[in-house]
Amino acid sequence: MATGAAVGRPSRRNDVIRAGMELFATGTPDEIPVADIARSAGVTTAALYYHFKSKEQILLEGFRAFGTRLVERFAAELDPTTGPAIDLGPAIARLVVWLDECDPDATVFFVSSVAAHHEVEEARRATRHQLVPILGAAAARANAELSPARSLIVGASVLGVYETAVTSWIERDEIYRGLGRRGFLAEVEHLVERMLRGG
Repeated sequence: MATGAAVGRPSRRNDVIRAGMELFATGTPDEIPVADIARSAGVTTAALYYHFKSKEQILLEGFRAFGTRLVERFAAELDPTTGPAIDLGPAIARLVVWLDECDPDATVFFVSSVAAHHEVEEARRATRHQLVPILGAAAARANAELSPARSLIVGASVLGVYETAVTSWIERDEIYRGLGRRGFLAEVEHLVERMLRGG
């Protein structure tokens, strides 16, 4: 007889997503068996399949939920109602550090899910499309000389720096280790500020 609880209650569904994200952070989604997700969530494999057609659906739901949190955090950190100007470099550095509170979701979003599934990549693009205008508006507030089009270009560039930085941050790669935590964050701030100045 199978053990585990039904997934029907929202809390169990969330348990499956949470278990999936924790496991997806340890390797690519292709490497994680559905049975491991079910076991980690405390449900049967049959119960998991009753509510999720595949592990890709579990990944996609967890991925989208983190994407929403990411956009909300960027909007809050770069809130235009806080005043006419913003120190964008330090704000981006704070957004890098914030990811420490978001593991394993950040690891899945930025590292282990890259090229995992076409729907995940579509969700990643949708998140980027929401972040660029937020960053563009922050760039315009930080440098009043930027045209609206240039502000969006700077916003997209800052997002590229952010995504590259968080990959190093999460993986604690040789760049991060070489600079150390403080040096790494200072370098992120410096790069963003250079983009704002156009150099």
